[in-house]
Amino acid sequence: MKKMHLLCIFTAIILMVLAGCGGNDDSANAKKDKKSSKQASYKELETIDLEGTVNSLNFSLDEDGSTLMWGENDGGLGDDKRRYVWVDGEVKELDLDTFGQSSILSGNGTIINHKVDWDAEVNKRHSIIEYDPAADKTEEFIADNDRDDILLPGHGDYLQEPRTYIHTVTNTKFDDSETYIWDIDNNKFTDLNFIHDIKSEMDEEELTSYPHFFLSADASMVYAIVLDEGIFAYDVEAQKMESLLLSDNVLTADGNTTMLTSDGQHIAYGVNDSDDDNIIVTLHALDVETKESIEIGEGNALFTLTDGNIIIVDDNEVKLFDFKTEELKTVHTIKLKENEELDNVTVSLDGSTIAYGYTAKDEDNGESTSYIKVLQNK
Repeated sequence: MKKMHLLCIFTAIILMVLAGCGGNDDSANAKKDKKSSKQASYKELETIDLEGTVNSLNFSLDEDGSTLMWGENDGGLGDDKRRYVWVDGEVKELDLDTFGQSSILSGNGTIINHKVDWDAEVNKRHSIIEYDPAADKTEEFIADNDRDDILLPGHGDYLQEPRTYIHTVTNTKFDDSETYIWDIDNNKFTDLNFIHDIKSEMDEEELTSYPHFFLSADASMVYAIVLDEGIFAYDVEAQKMESLLLSDNVLTADGNTTMLTSDGQHIAYGVNDSDDDNIIVTLHALDVETKESIEIGEGNALFTLTDGNIIIVDDNEVKLFDFKTEELKTVHTIKLKENEELDNVTVSLDGSTIAYGYTAKDEDNGESTSYIKVLQNK
């Protein structure tokens, strides 16, 4: 049984999921998924030789599949030893000090991370940087205030148009937590009462973990998933919160994409259906208007697409969930040889490109070699 290491982020807590990969028999895979139809024709675009295995963090494609960012180490679940970006067919190495573990790849191919200059005055100390690897150009946006917060832009809580960031002030006392939105281009900071409203709704003085935020496309609405508490919506202008789902079994499905669909209609989330023998995360989608949920299926990773639909990765199968038909179908099955092990999978936001890292073991000398394979269906 091959194994694949993929990452689910439960708000501020990272949960590593070890899941067994399926075999290589296409007919067996088709029988397992009763809703499968004819698979899309993904063809190999490029194979990239690696020094080590693809890590769980920082493995993502942009919208059209022209840019890929990844980190790699020398095996295991440790931090990245090296980090690279593949853009327009060229591989560039990234500076780990500048593009740390929290850096993300945006839909337009920009790499985004925070920057701290501890020698600067407090109102010039913290900033967000955007790096365009294709043009080799960096923009820096300084938070001109005295809050002294380390900014951590991520998928869902950072927009590039309009350039907006929502931040939770992290401290050791959850009951003292504050939230604010930064209108970056205008350097305007707006304090929100979101966290306190959630605690009031739950009738709790403290939350078990910080909310994971998702901004609507125009930054007018904020959605939050709170581990084992529920899903909530906040109207920024009206300063009003609404409970969308209350549950003691809800978690953020994945950290590699925003959980809010591009049309703003659904929020994806996970439900922990694990037992003593297996770690099982069942993925769902909540309609923000009707508050009704749809079960999508089991998976190791989830990607919200630019057409409003969702792709999930279930072991070595890439599956598309269409909200119009409410059907889940396999669009590609990753085929591996007996001596190959799948390390990680990512999908572009338009669904046209799949990249996966895998490791091949030489049966004669026992040595392992790792690769990334990029596939496209356009």
